[in-house]
Amino acid sequence: MRSELKGVVVAAFACACVFAATAEEHVGKNLERGEPARWFQPDDTPQKRAATAKKEAQAALAESLADCRKQATDRKACEKQARDQYNMDVQAARATR
Repeated sequence: MRSELKGVVVAAFACACVFAATAEEHVGKNLERGEPARWFQPDDTPQKRAATAKKEAQAALAESLADCRKQATDRKACEKQARDQYNMDVQAARATR
């Protein structure tokens, strides 16, 4: 029994080491390529600004809902508040057009 546990621990550690090495390699490749060109495209029209604002609102909603799902109490109220904020953000984005 004890040797089986040792084997499992050694295997888990080996997997963790391999994962850490590949994760570091992936980050290095991204740094070498630099930042994507799309990050530097300006929002120079009202339509582009509205589209960017809507994307940001969607990302904020996703983060808020993820945080709400971690809560055990008042989850429904938290989700409602997150969706209400999203609706206000989308309305503000539409107003910029």
